[in-house]
Amino acid sequence: MCATGTHHAANFATNWARACGDGRDEACAAFQSSTTNSGGAERGVDGGLSNNYFDNECTHTGLSHTPWWSVDLGQTICVTGLRALGRNSAPERTNDFTIYISNDKSSGDHH
Repeated sequence: MCATGTHHAANFATNWARACGDGRDEACAAFQSSTTNSGGAERGVDGGLSNNYFDNECTHTGLSHTPWWSVDLGQTICVTGLRALGRNSAPERTNDFTIYISNDKSSGDHH
């Protein structure tokens, strides 16, 4: 739940996963359960919008029943929307997933 008056229309156009660093223009720290085929977690915050794995913009975890990916936005953000892109070559790999949003870094299956 967002507190009244804490979000603005301008927030909707901001990619908060790329709003880290001193100038708030760098990719935020990203993590994942494992990495396969050079598909590191940082690809999820590179600012690219391609869902073609071979454009080097998609992450890739190893085979697991509980793979996860996370990003630390470095600040508290009132989340009012989210866009998740799945790979075009393997759409079944992003079926049945859960999105967990929290300020508590100690809960969930992340770093």
